[in-house]
Amino acid sequence: MKKAFVGLALGFFLLVSSARAQDKNLVQTSTLSDRCADFERVSANDLHPLSALEAIGFGNCLGYFEGLIEGLAVSKYTIVPGATLSPVAAELAFRLYVNQHPEKLHQDAISTVLAALLNAHLIEKQ
Repeated sequence: MKKAFVGLALGFFLLVSSARAQDKNLVQTSTLSDRCADFERVSANDLHPLSALEAIGFGNCLGYFEGLIEGLAVSKYTIVPGATLSPVAAELAFRLYVNQHPEKLHQDAISTVLAALLNAHLIEKQ
C-alpha cells in the first residue's frame, strides 16, 4: 500500500512537472494516452506486480483524472445528474474517445478529455 501511495504521489508530481504542449503549457493527449497505457493493463486484471515505471504511469493517469474531476467544481462544466464520474470512468471515456479520434493525439489533453466526457454524457456545460 505504501508503495502504491508513493507511486501515485510521484506520478502526480511527474505529470504536473513534465511533458507539456508546445505554447500552452498543457499535457498533450498523446502523452496522457501513453501514461494511461499502464492503467489499461492493470485495469484488465493483469495482477503481476508493477514496476516502478508502471506505478508512475498508473499514478500519472489516475492523478490527472482525479484532478480533472475536482476541477469541475470551479469550471463551466458539471457532472450530468445521475451519472457517476470517477477517475476510472473518466479514463475509460478518454481511452474510447482517443481510439475513435486518433487525430486528437496532437492536441492538449484537457480539450480531448472534456470532449470525451461530453461525448460519453458524463458531463455537460452549465
